[in-house]
Amino acid sequence: MKYYHYVVTIKENERFLAYQDRIAECDNLICKLEIKNLFAVNMFTTKKKAEERARFWNQCYRENGIYLFGDWQG
Repeated sequence: MKYYHYVVTIKENERFLAYQDRIAECDNLICKLEIKNLFAVNMFTTKKKAEERARFWNQCYRENGIYLFGDWQG
């Protein structure tokens, strides 16, 4: 079975979180992406690229003080 990789960004109370996930070619997109507080979805050609992008965006959210899971001291 073939899989596609994507990064989901959710927004809650003006804070953000990005994470990588995959979808099978036979999955229903509407059902798979029925995610509370969905802000953006971006597709990537590989799992590695999707994971790198999610890490990068979360790092940016931390540095800007808008990461969903609290403040980050870095």
